Amino acid sequence: MKRLLQDNAGFQLYAEMRPIASLANKEARGNTYELKFTTVWKDSQNPDDEMVKAQFFLNEEAVDILWKLIGTN
Repeated sequence: MKRLLQDNAGFQLYAEMRPIASLANKEARGNTYELKFTTVWKDSQNPDDEMVKAQFFLNEEAVDILWKLIGTN
């Protein structure tokens, strides 16, 4: 799921979280998720290009902590 977090005069910040196939760690239990923050500048030469600003791989425990931190769970 990708969501627009902020639009400041055409400079847009997006967050996206999606489940991914488990990484090579066979000890891992549960699902793994990718959390990615990207930006788009609508006045740039290529306004459809996204820049990745941060990217994280989270297990289910980390996702639960994140939801509690932002107050949605």
